[in-house]
Amino acid sequence: MVGLRTVRWLVTVLCLAAAFGWAYGQIDRDGAVRIDLYQYWGVGQVIRLTDGEVRNPYLASDAFERELARFAARSEDPALREVQSLRSRLELQATPLAYAFFSLLPDSYARAQLVWSLVQLALFGGALALLLRGPVLPSWERAWLGLLLVSMFIPLRAEMHVANYNTLLLFGTALALDAIRRIPDAHDEAAAGASEATAYGAGALALLGTLTLLKPTVAPIATVLGGCALARLGPGRAARPIAVATIALLLVAAWPMARLGSAAIWLEWLHYFRTGNLDMFDLPWSKGNRSTALFLSKQLGVPFGVATAAVAAALAATLWAALRRAPSIGSAALAALRDPTIAVATGVVALLATSPLAWQHYYLHVLAAALPLLATRAADDRIPPLAALGLGLAALVPGQLLVSPCLLYTSPSPRDSTLDLVCR
Repeated sequence: MVGLRTVRWLVTVLCLAAAFGWAYGQIDRDGAVRIDLYQYWGVGQVIRLTDGEVRNPYLASDAFERELARFAARSEDPALREVQSLRSRLELQATPLAYAFFSLLPDSYARAQLVWSLVQLALFGGALALLLRGPVLPSWERAWLGLLLVSMFIPLRAEMHVANYNTLLLFGTALALDAIRRIPDAHDEAAAGASEATAYGAGALALLGTLTLLKPTVAPIATVLGGCALARLGPGRAARPIAVATIALLLVAAWPMARLGSAAIWLEWLHYFRTGNLDMFDLPWSKGNRSTALFLSKQLGVPFGVATAAVAAALAATLWAALRRAPSIGSAALAALRDPTIAVATGVVALLATSPLAWQHYYLHVLAAALPLLATRAADDRIPPLAALGLGLAALVPGQLLVSPCLLYTSPSPRDSTLDLVCR
C-alpha cells in the first residue's frame, strides 16, 4: 500500500507545480510588459541585426534605440511592438556582463519572454530550496512555505512583471551562502583540511564577485558574505581561494569584452553610467522607488549622501549596541562575521537601507535574510518571529499590487520625466 508519507509528498509536489504554473499564468493575465527584459535582450539583438557594426551600447545608445525601433516596426509580435512603444528610450546602464548574459536568449522576443519567465521561476524555486535548508523546519513545512511564497510573494510578481534578473541574483546569493556554510571554520580544530576550504572558499568568492559584476547594487551583500568567507578561512588558508577566485573573475570580466567587441567596455560602462544615468537615482517615492535614504533626503531637505551616511550610521549604532553586550566587542564581531546567516542578513539590510534605488522587485533579497533565520536554530527565541515579521513586511511594502493591477516603472524613460503608473 502507498503510505501516508508518500501521499502527502505527492500532494505537496502537485500543489507546488500548480503554484508555479499559476504564478506564470497570473503574470501573463495581468498584462506584464517585461520592459527590463526588452532592454537586456535588445542589446544582443542589435549586435546580431547589424552584423556587429553596432556593438557597444554605451558609445552608440541612439543607434541601439533606432535599430530596435525598426526591428519592432517590422515584427509581427504584438508584445514586442507594445514594449518598444513603452520603452522607446533605452536605459543602458546595466553592466557589460548583464548584456552578454542576456544575449544568450533566443532571437525571437516571444520565445525569449517564455524562456526567461521559466528560468525566473526555476531560479526562485532553487533559491528557496537552498535558503530553507536547516534542521528546524520539516521538509513538508518547507515545501508549503515555498508554495505560499511562489503564489503570494509580491516582490516575485513585480520581478516577473518587468522581467529583471533579481531572481538570478537571489539564487546566486543562496548558492554562495550554501558554499560558505561548507567552508570548514579555521577556528574549529576538528575542521577538514585545506583542499575543502579552498574549493568552497574560491567558489563562494568567485560567485559573489560575479554577482557584483552582474549588478553592482548587490555589493553590500557580496562584501559582507565575502568577509564571512574570509573569516571562516582564516589568514592561513585564504591566499589560495583568493587567487583562484581572482583568476575566475578575470575570465568572467573578459567574456563581455569579446561579446560586445571592446577591450575597454568596462571603462566605457563606468563613463556612461556617470554621465548619462544619474537621474535614475532621483526618482521619488511616488514613482515606486522605495529607497529609504532617498525618502529621508527629500523629507528632510538634505543631500542624498548625507541621508545615506545617516542611515548607515544608524545601522552601525544598532550593531554596536548589540555587540557591546559581549565581554569583547572585537571577538563578538568576528564571531558574528563567521556566521553566514548573520552575515547575509546584515548585507541585505545594508542594501535595502542605503540603496538609492529600491524597486518592488529588490525586496526579493529579503528572502536571503529571513528564510535562513527561520530554517536554522537561533540563539534567541525572538529571532524566528522577527524574521517572519520582516518577510511579511517585505511582501507588503509594494502594497499597490494588492489593491490594483498597476504596473510601476513602465513608461518610456525616467529621462523623459514621464514615469507614471500604467494600469490595466
